[in-house]
Amino acid sequence: MSTLVEATLDRAERRALERITAALGEDLGDELLAIWLFGSRARGEWPGPESDVDLLVLIERAGWHDRDRVREIVDAALAPEGVNRFDFSVHVGDPAWLAERRAMGAFFIQEVDRDKVVLAGSGGEEWQASSPVDVESARIRRSEELLDVARQKLADARTVLPTGPSSAVSLAYYSMLNAARAALSAEDHFARTHRGTWHQFREVFVVTGRIEESVVSRAEATQRKREDADYEAWVAEPEEAATVIRDAERLLELVTRLA
Repeated sequence: MSTLVEATLDRAERRALERITAALGEDLGDELLAIWLFGSRARGEWPGPESDVDLLVLIERAGWHDRDRVREIVDAALAPEGVNRFDFSVHVGDPAWLAERRAMGAFFIQEVDRDKVVLAGSGGEEWQASSPVDVESARIRRSEELLDVARQKLADARTVLPTGPSSAVSLAYYSMLNAARAALSAEDHFARTHRGTWHQFREVFVVTGRIEESVVSRAEATQRKREDADYEAWVAEPEEAATVIRDAERLLELVTRLA
């Protein structure tokens, strides 16, 4: 298990983590079970444009209201440090959710367990599924969850297109990324990074002729546009955003056919 000393965080981010940990402990009390830093920062990798500070907060019960409450506490804790809250990606779960996804072999949880730095509470070794899970059924469910995310991102992109074309580009890109991850997950493949996902997707589906190369090339090109929209305040033209949405629709259609 990694340690906080090895994590790649600047001073402001470390102070922000201290404030977040203290605020969650104070506000949630015994409801707070654990706070874990994970992802590239926990691994000690040099931060890139996609390198958010990833946190998993485990609480007794993680309903929608509870998740919103945790994120509100985190946002309030970040404000005095002058840190952009969008640089912190906060995931919220509970022991039942964690145990189920461990049993499913969810790649997200595998990555968290491999890299996590425990900031508060337990390391979570005690939260395991009480009964075995059928591997094939778990794989199908894991892929369906990713496809559901892809569909929701695409729906969100269509919704914001009239007033926020740049946001629509970002959402459509994440629809494509999750569609690619769903297809890879169905065949038990996983890549940590965006670039790694697209490389592996090409190897598994384009080289073998199962997905047309032009669709994947457009998805990869959208990654740069998404970075510009999210980090460089790039403003997309409505027609350009609409084209990206159509690309996402096409990739999602092709991935769905693979199932």
